Amino acid sequence: MHASESPVLRYVLVLLTALFGLVLLAMSSLESGGRLPLPGSLKRLGASAGDVSAVGGAGSPGTVVMFGDSLTEFGWREGGWVHLMSLWYERKLDIINRGFGGYTSRWGLQMFSQVYPALVDVHRLNVELVVLWYGDNDANMIPNGPGVPQDEYKSNLNAMLSLLPESQRVLLITPTPVDPNQTPNPWQGWRFDEYAEAVRSIGAERGVPVVDLYGAFEKAIPGAEAQGGLWSDGLHHNALGNKLVFSEISKKIAETWPEMHPNQLHTFYPQPSDIFYHGAPIVP
Repeated sequence: MHASESPVLRYVLVLLTALFGLVLLAMSSLESGGRLPLPGSLKRLGASAGDVSAVGGAGSPGTVVMFGDSLTEFGWREGGWVHLMSLWYERKLDIINRGFGGYTSRWGLQMFSQVYPALVDVHRLNVELVVLWYGDNDANMIPNGPGVPQDEYKSNLNAMLSLLPESQRVLLITPTPVDPNQTPNPWQGWRFDEYAEAVRSIGAERGVPVVDLYGAFEKAIPGAEAQGGLWSDGLHHNALGNKLVFSEISKKIAETWPEMHPNQLHTFYPQPSDIFYHGAPIVP
């Protein structure tokens, strides 16, 4: 053997010895309980491979499902109220948006009667909260418009509520007013206030929590005018309007169901620091 080959040989022998030692260590660990010891850096921090009681938990995230018209559909856009809701529940609950522009409660009922049972019975989702927000298109009672008479509107909302189990958390949302300063007023004849009152009455009759956005917007209009108002086009909401929608809905959730506040919910999958420093398993 040449002298120049001896360092290589020594390196190979050291590597084989180290690998053999790791095999023996693994076999010994499996015989004594099935867990490999933590790296030295974790041991120095006092972590234990079997101690994850303070980290993570079992299960999968529940879902919040939004049903409505364009005010809900557009809520997914950056700064929209559904987008803000997803940030509020980040890694706590999944958000499903079933808002469809132009829909009334009449079309919404047909869609709802298909989608909600599919989410629960077919996809086996744990629906923690249902949000129902129809009415702005229903209130369009101009001649030949797509509006839905108020009696039918109430009947449709009641039918949706009747499809839900008694244990299902649900929020009703009133229609919002339109920009009173927009001229000419293209919504002349739309009865937003009457349909908002219809939602309030359903909530009172059935004991269902109601987020009175109509009232909240009416109160906020004077102070919002200096900031550009609450609407992007007089009907749909701008960033400030969406913040108000999110604020009112999240406040009602926290007041009605304190256990639904993000601070009370389990974080889905452990944080990287919990995995690295505490040896948390990567499970829900």
